[in-house]
Amino acid sequence: MSQPAENAVPAATNIDLRDINVLICVSDGEERQIIIRYLEHLDIKHSKMETVDDMIDSCGMADVVIIDNWAGSGGSVDELAQTIVQEISTQNRPGILCLRNQLDQSKKSSKKNGITVQRPYSSRALVEALAVAIGRIDPDQFNQDPSEERLVSVVEPPSVEAAREAGRLILAVEDHPVNRQVLVRQLHTLGYAVKVAVNGFEALEKWQTGGFALVFTDCHMPEMDEF
Repeated sequence: MSQPAENAVPAATNIDLRDINVLICVSDGEERQIIIRYLEHLDIKHSKMETVDDMIDSCGMADVVIIDNWAGSGGSVDELAQTIVQEISTQNRPGILCLRNQLDQSKKSSKKNGITVQRPYSSRALVEALAVAIGRIDPDQFNQDPSEERLVSVVEPPSVEAAREAGRLILAVEDHPVNRQVLVRQLHTLGYAVKVAVNGFEALEKWQTGGFALVFTDCHMPEMDEF
């Protein structure tokens, strides 16, 4: 397993992580695919786990494990991180990257296991977090500046009904499932309620029902395109 470097360097634009192995244990299937696309683009070796138990059994063979909250018996992201620390020996313990919907600024000084990345995140933020988790870059250079895009304040979106009444409901039209998931997450982060359509024909039907303040649409889609 990769050990933290004694003299980690500040965050850099170009970070080569092709020599590490990343284990992905994220509850949402579409988000898993987003992460996989990021890692494949950078030639970073990876594998995905469908259950928490499989992740615990396998994470000792990885350099970094990416985790988030699992509903029900899976546990919170902090509980999963603590389980990894308790059950995996120091010699084989991977770096831990925790995905969160919002950073708790009131507990900023409290000690947590692993490095936190706030949703939504860019590929650069994810790569920097992976590098911090294995000691390649200085953790003090990551997730500290509130002006950074990965520290955008999360606003709880209203219900669809409330947004419609307030004239703030958005219709998002995107046929690609990963792109659609990213768009919806970003709009939710900014505090907007969203209804989705997967093609132009479905979008037209929903738009005709009224109540939308804005339409975000892809240009080339099946059934009926944006044009």
